[in-house]
Amino acid sequence: MDNPPAGATLSISYEVAWTDGTYYSATRTRPLLTCTRDDTTGVDSGYGGAEARATVFQQCTSVGTWPYSVRAVDVTVHLSHDRYPADYAGQQVWADYWIPGKKGYTSGVSGTANSVGDAWVTFRLVAPPTGAELDILSSVRSVYGRTYPVHTWVPISC
Repeated sequence: MDNPPAGATLSISYEVAWTDGTYYSATRTRPLLTCTRDDTTGVDSGYGGAEARATVFQQCTSVGTWPYSVRAVDVTVHLSHDRYPADYAGQQVWADYWIPGKKGYTSGVSGTANSVGDAWVTFRLVAPPTGAELDILSSVRSVYGRTYPVHTWVPISC
């Protein structure tokens, strides 16, 4: 929002419904920061397109010893960049996840991009619902302080 008025708030409402009857809705309201910029023509604003990309890999495993073992899946998220990969070298990355029927995102894992701006981060899901959708929200920061989110959906394969 460009130059929001002092004291303004932003409310975001969302609803999600799946064919299995799972339903979730919420509204979040927060005050907006009063921001000004030195150049009102907009030439100092920047646009960072979808520079980050996520690829998801899954490895089926189990936790515990038979007959008490539980099915699990190790989820690896590979974050890479189409443009200017050196701008992400050594920068922080994270991947959180959400499974339909659960409330909110769960912290998955954080890490650091390598010297060419790629990152591989892995987290484990224990006894995930088979075939459910896994919703992964990843993010990576650039050396310029901007954060680039990447949203990825995949079915749980284990």
